[in-house]
Amino acid sequence: MDGSAGVRAAEELVREANHRIANHLTLLSSMIQLQIDALKAGSGMMSREAAADQLRAAIARIVAIASLHRRLTGAADDLIELGEFLSGTRAELLLSLAVGDRLRIEEAIAPGCAVTSEQASTLSLVLGEIVVNALKYAKPAGEAVVVRLSCMRGTDAVVVEIGDDGVGLPEGFDEARHGGVGFRLMRSLVQKIGARLDYRSGPQGLGFRIAVPAAPTSD
Repeated sequence: MDGSAGVRAAEELVREANHRIANHLTLLSSMIQLQIDALKAGSGMMSREAAADQLRAAIARIVAIASLHRRLTGAADDLIELGEFLSGTRAELLLSLAVGDRLRIEEAIAPGCAVTSEQASTLSLVLGEIVVNALKYAKPAGEAVVVRLSCMRGTDAVVVEIGDDGVGLPEGFDEARHGGVGFRLMRSLVQKIGARLDYRSGPQGLGFRIAVPAAPTSD
């Protein structure tokens, strides 16, 4: 590749990255607006802790987009190693949320989990939603929460599991009636990338399993 062709290729990468980031910032705006609409539909004044939870959710979404921006800048192709990407997002979440010892995220990341940048960014948004919800609901106020994050590649899907060590969902929980904005957001996000979201709840906590269509590899 000559010098001019290399420059054109680099410029094309930058344009594509900027296009993707613009799309995800638009998505971020829509997510925040959805939260605002839900708050308007509520009643009464918001407590300080509830306001802090909303700001943490916004921080988590911004961190996810920022992680994607850093990963796409200068990337040679559209494929991203998901485990590495989520690990970086995890570290940034812990730093940005500034909740100290209240949150620990444990990882079990397997190699070979290649996904597209669209899938990776969406999953990092889902990770943020789950982490913030775990801080809000998994344990009584002030108690430390452990979130477990794993990623592995199956035959035709990359499987991400995210769970907490909390009390689980209330007895009689109905996602359609009680799920709130968080569940709707997660369902919408995973459907957007053609993935499947399942969850389980019990005395060991609340866990989510996301199966993402695997990107083709060169193997």
